[in-house]
Amino acid sequence: MKRAMPNASTHSMMIIGEFYVTNKKQILEYMKHLILTVIAVFIISACFSQQNIESLNQKLSAYVTKNKLIGLGVAVVNHDSVIYSNGFGYANREKNIAYTTQTVQLIASISKTFIGISLMKAQEMGMLNLDDDINLYLPFKVINPHFPDHKITIRHLASHSSGLRDTKHYEKSYVFSDTIPPVYKKMTFGIKRVLVKKYINRYNSNSMMPLPDFLRNIYASDGVWYRKSNFLRSQSGQKYEYSNNGAALAALVIEGATGIPYKEFVKKHILDPINMAHTGWSLMEYAEQDKSVVYFINQEIPDYETITYPDGGLVTNIDDFSWYLITMIRGYFGESNIISNAGYKEMMDYQIDPNYRNGIFWDIQKSVIGHTGGDPGVSTLAYFGKKEPFGIIIFINSSNADLKLPHLVEIFQILRTHNYN
Repeated sequence: MKRAMPNASTHSMMIIGEFYVTNKKQILEYMKHLILTVIAVFIISACFSQQNIESLNQKLSAYVTKNKLIGLGVAVVNHDSVIYSNGFGYANREKNIAYTTQTVQLIASISKTFIGISLMKAQEMGMLNLDDDINLYLPFKVINPHFPDHKITIRHLASHSSGLRDTKHYEKSYVFSDTIPPVYKKMTFGIKRVLVKKYINRYNSNSMMPLPDFLRNIYASDGVWYRKSNFLRSQSGQKYEYSNNGAALAALVIEGATGIPYKEFVKKHILDPINMAHTGWSLMEYAEQDKSVVYFINQEIPDYETITYPDGGLVTNIDDFSWYLITMIRGYFGESNIISNAGYKEMMDYQIDPNYRNGIFWDIQKSVIGHTGGDPGVSTLAYFGKKEPFGIIIFINSSNADLKLPHLVEIFQILRTHNYN
């Protein structure tokens, strides 16, 4: 049910959770459409219609009402400031709590970009090299049984070309704070309802475990879920396959290389320098009035955490994340801040093969750089232009059970074509 898609991009390039989907080809086509639309909108001429901020507020508010979105947060930034930001709808519909730019919510696979910059920081600190064998830093061995003499490097993990499959066991990583109600009863009878019921029953039986134990069970030869089929029949670096577990494994590499828990490393080297004081790793740590409820199929579901939290478990708000994206834009356009300018250039450039369209856990397209995210109750997007320091952020606190979810694209178009002068 995760943030991008199997064989393409799951806790991540996806804007819906993978568990509700039966047709992977359809997912790929949909995500291709999303990315192409983002690229097209970014290269539109600057001859935009004259609108004021109030008209933009009205247009977005009308969009939320027409499309029955529950909560929406947006921001438009450049290299040094927030040009526009606002919240619409509800963070908690049942208790009439408004969604604002300070509302904290999960951002799904956009979280992976924090793994990327953490890897670059650790490399600049001399603690690892992206071309190192991952087994230099892991507490267990990960070897593709089809190519036992071929190493898997950190760069392979970061470019989704490691040869690791997420497998069905990935769904065990979702742990909810309470029993998920039978929201599938609101759905029309059919295959999607059957699948949603199946996965809700599975999630209700999940329990928390340490991240190293979870990944060991899948990829170490002595793991309880280990199978040769957990690996591709292709050498690392030779095939792109989006892997949430590969991203979580990269966070373990950071822990092994630095001797610091991943959460602490991110806080010390990223969150604190940018003053992201309202960003963390668990919705359950926030007061009710400060966080968003999670909505799936228009129904409230319990808060949840994921065992593989580095790949999609970051929680933040529009205000905090705006300054994160501004910092990334500054780095891309030549400023050394969290890492060196050279580090940004490497992180935000094609790795292994340009056809993979991946930097170091960043989506690198022809004209834009960023990431999307999708999980139960989460749809997110954050991109900026390669030629212009102009970025857009969209957080939605709900998701649906089908692929007809054009909201990210349509909201992106509304924001990009507005004249902010």
